Amino acid sequence: MERQQSLDQTVEPTMKNCLKHAFIQTFKQFTAVSNSTDVHTARSHLSAFQTSLADLRNLLAILEEQANDHFDELSSQYTSADNGASDEEAGTSSGIASRQNVVDWLRASSPTLSDSGSLLPIIELQSSSSSTRSVPATNVNANSSLAVTYSPQSPLVAGEMIACEVTASLSPLEFYIVPDASRSDLNQVEHQLRVLAETLSAVPIEKDELTIGMACCCYWNGELLRAEVLHIGLEDAQLRLIDSGIGRFVPLDQIFPMPAFLAQLPPVAHLCAIAHVDSRKLDAQTVDHFDTLLASHSSRFIVKAVGKKRRFGDSERELVDLFDQHTSVNLSLPYHIQSNGKNAVSSRKWPKT
Repeated sequence: MERQQSLDQTVEPTMKNCLKHAFIQTFKQFTAVSNSTDVHTARSHLSAFQTSLADLRNLLAILEEQANDHFDELSSQYTSADNGASDEEAGTSSGIASRQNVVDWLRASSPTLSDSGSLLPIIELQSSSSSTRSVPATNVNANSSLAVTYSPQSPLVAGEMIACEVTASLSPLEFYIVPDASRSDLNQVEHQLRVLAETLSAVPIEKDELTIGMACCCYWNGELLRAEVLHIGLEDAQLRLIDSGIGRFVPLDQIFPMPAFLAQLPPVAHLCAIAHVDSRKLDAQTVDHFDTLLASHSSRFIVKAVGKKRRFGDSERELVDLFDQHTSVNLSLPYHIQSNGKNAVSSRKWPKT
């Protein structure tokens, strides 16, 4: 009984969560095969069942290895009392290896759930223009087991009228939009994060593994969301939620790993600026007017990219114009600098430069 309790303690909560997830998916696909009424559907579910079963077998193989290692440790303790210190050291290494195995499994797994419950590769949820796989960035510690970055984002198509939502804003020179066309892909990713939330939350990123530019997850309004590390402090880190542009500070022990297959979808929020706006000629009244504009339209607009980017500080922003989604009126014109050196909503006239 004592040996059984000790072995139980070596099975981390993370492994238990992964096993639970893998078993549920395997049984779900088995049920789908059993309920299929035609060969085509049955073949599709059978393939998914075999993939889930392979994941489950891999996890069980890890457990078997842990059990054998634990038994070997107990045997060596009875053989020689002098090996107590080294046995304790080996037990610690086993725990680290177990964590690494789970992390590797999360990074290697590729299926995600569609709304219908079928398993689909994440790559199929992307357009051909944004299907580049994730690769480590130069400023990310490549030795970290969790060093993964998001696939690069494709710019907005110049001249195309794009329905969108403004999800975060500081001024006409810094706001984020999410195109409506990206919502389907984003919903798939958010659904998968809900499925894996318990598992990912059990493996917070260690402080020495945390690096600027790293893809990660954090909670926001009760939901586990995709994020990117911007700055690292002593007790917390500044993150940006890449699918909305919202920035926030998060305690270091509340930052969780991003599975590599969920990083394949590029950030869906685009950092934008109104075209023909001069950053030197921007006052508080103009910013307030822009906030009021967003609120009056419930942050719903049509954007038209001009096909250019402008760098402000350490970030590039896509230059766009905002249009009313019902009347197609250009709402950006009041913010354009006119020949008299001011814009239509500014409280003062700026000298020409």
